[in-house]
Amino acid sequence: MNAEEEVAMRRLRVLVVLALAGSVVWGTMPASADGGAFIEFNQTYYLPGDTAVATAYVLIPKNRRSILDRGPFFAFAVPNGSAIQEGHPIPDGAVRLGTFAIHARKHDTRLDLTFAMPELHGGNYTVQICNDPCTISGFREPLTGFFSIVHTARERRLLIEEQNLRGTIGSLKRKVHRADRVSEAAAQRLASMRRTRDELAAQLEQVRNELLSAQAVAARRGLLVDLLAVLGTCIALIVVAVAFVRKRRRAPAVVDLAPLPLEEGMEREPAGLP
Repeated sequence: MNAEEEVAMRRLRVLVVLALAGSVVWGTMPASADGGAFIEFNQTYYLPGDTAVATAYVLIPKNRRSILDRGPFFAFAVPNGSAIQEGHPIPDGAVRLGTFAIHARKHDTRLDLTFAMPELHGGNYTVQICNDPCTISGFREPLTGFFSIVHTARERRLLIEEQNLRGTIGSLKRKVHRADRVSEAAAQRLASMRRTRDELAAQLEQVRNELLSAQAVAARRGLLVDLLAVLGTCIALIVVAVAFVRKRRRAPAVVDLAPLPLEEGMEREPAGLP
């Protein structure tokens, strides 16, 4: 398996388990189960004879770790439509894959399994863990895995390409959805800005109209002042003219004392003589 196939397998394994294995197995788990864990495989698609590596982590309280003494615990490949349950026989058609190695750690317990993939019919398989006879299944929590059997490398490659395309399509759909939300938000913001612009334009138009009205009033007032000034000047001139005329009329008449012309042969008497 090349690096591209490995990356694609790891990217989609959890989703595949949730969509396929979970719908088949979890509905049949005991009601006392709490939480859940996954058996993670190093691949999704196997050819018969491939080496499969599985790992799982479970949380077992220290006061209940004695449950591990009831092993060994086996991995079973269960066809779709059936499930392993505590206190029930192992279902017909379930194939034992191998025995889990158990490593109790400080905060959890790790389970490891390496096995050669047996000859199985092509299709999807759910993997469950239990002892035999089955009295402990999943360590009191659902513990499941998933893999598929193919019979040609080309089939595996095409399935991985299909998964990659589905992942790409899903990613593009999410991006389009986010873009639609962003576009909708931008459209709402643009509409709000346009409303604000229209309101400001209306206010500006009102201010302009008020300014024009004030200028018109000021112009009328200025014209009135000019008219009053001209009228005042005219009145002042009229008053001055009337005063001048009245003054001329009141002034005494001036007697012309110039000597009358003498007739021929007469002499003018010296002034001041009696």
